[in-house]
Order: sequence, then structure tokens, then C-alpha cells
Amino acid sequence: LVGSEMCIETDVNQSKIAIGSGGLTGKGFLNGTQTKLKYVPEQDTDFIFCTVGEEEGFIGSTAVLLLFLILILRLIAVAERQPSTFGRVYGYSVVSIFLFHLFINVGMVLGLTPVIGIPLPFFSYGGSSLWGFTILLFIFLRIDEAEISSEVEAPPERTDTSGLTKIEVLMKRQVIHQHLYCYFTTFLPDSTHPL
Repeated sequence: LVGSEMCIETDVNQSKIAIGSGGLTGKGFLNGTQTKLKYVPEQDTDFIFCTVGEEEGFIGSTAVLLLFLILILRLIAVAERQPSTFGRVYGYSVVSIFLFHLFINVGMVLGLTPVIGIPLPFFSYGGSSLWGFTILLFIFLRIDEAEISSEVEAPPERTDTSGLTKIEVLMKRQVIHQHLYCYFTTFLPDSTHPL
């Protein structure tokens, strides 16, 4: 048991060295020495964030975290507008799952949380996590679309804030959903490595 704890401690130390060696702008795509020379184990699954930190630096790591922040804030906004209790609870459950995976994975790479093998959403290599996160989002978007469809049947009323009718607001939402659907079907790889 002591040997496995030392192994985990070494993995976390190598991960910290990899992130620190990236500096501000990183070493460049596929130019990381710690990750390419296999000093960091599981660098394409559990420790993927240290690869980003070494190759893209502080700026790239911050950009990845900001993209996750935008995704999570958008999910919160969609969850908040759900009229049904089920839609709202499911939406906040999806947000919680994403936050949990993000905090544990990044904390694991930085040595702040225990190493337990939680994947980073849409980054870690592996088809099951990619499928799982994608299905979570698709179900949530489908619940939101069903709520939009039921609201469209109501007669148009003027909203107080923007002066648009409810149908116009719902049509804008539907355009956003179509853009998200196009993104997920176009830019996410089938079962290949995401990086």
C-alpha cells in the first residue's frame, strides 16, 4: 500500500512539473517534454489537463477553464428557465456533474484533490465519457425543446423586457439549440482521440 501511495505522489509531482514547465505561453502543440517522454502517466485520460498546461501554458489552461465556465453558465441559464420541476432538477444535475468532474480533474492534476481517475469532460480520451457527457447534454436540450414546443402553442403575448412576443423569443431559443446541435454533431469526433 505504501508503494502505490508513493507512485500516486510521483504522478502528481510529475504533473505539477509539466504544468509549471509550460510557463505563460507553453512549449507549443506536441512539444511538451514531460508528457511526450512519458514522465506523466495517463496523460491522455486522467492527467489531460497537465498536457494542456505544458503545451499551451497558462494562457491555454485559462482559456480551457473559461470555455468550461461559459458552458456551465449557459447550462445554468437554460436550467433556470425550465417551467417544470423535472426540467429544472435535471438541468442542475447536469451542471453538478460537469462541475464535479471539472473540479476533481483539475484539482487532481494540481495536487489539490485525491487521484481518483475522473475524466475531464470532452477532453479525456475514451469513448464512454464522451458519449456520457454528450448524451447528458442532448437529453437536457431535448427537455428544453419540449418545453419550448409546448409554450409555442400558447397565444402570443408581449413580454415586458424586450418587446418581443413569446413566439419570437422561443424562435430565438430554437435557433440557439440548432447551433448547439450542429456543434456537437460536427466538431466532436466519433470515437477518436479528442486532441
